[in-house]
Amino acid sequence: MKNNKGFTLIELLGSLIVMAVIAGIAYPIYTEMTRQNKDDLFRDNVRNVISVVRTINVIEKGETSGCLKDIEKTGISFTGSWELVNDTVVVHNVSDGYRSLTEISEDEVKHSFTIQRESLAETCN
Repeated sequence: MKNNKGFTLIELLGSLIVMAVIAGIAYPIYTEMTRQNKDDLFRDNVRNVISVVRTINVIEKGETSGCLKDIEKTGISFTGSWELVNDTVVVHNVSDGYRSLTEISEDEVKHSFTIQRESLAETCN
């Protein structure tokens, strides 16, 4: 009697096919979750930057406009500009290099907002 140890070629190919199907299903889900997490992080960072602008630049320094790249104490690298309009902070052309917003106000940032994925030209020199 023959002692059969190991897997046959058909069993190995069947296992590979099953793994390929699972990977094909999981990859789009993973990439969408990763994109959504990065968008959420961008939204949170925009909220933080607006909060810092409100606290440091408007309240403490009394400024009414400026560049986002000049904002200190955020640890976030953004380009764009900000201004005070009717006692509301508004940021323009804010971008982290990958995601961007044309304009968003302090009131709008409390809710969900749309992110563009094309790069915007910097408006602050």
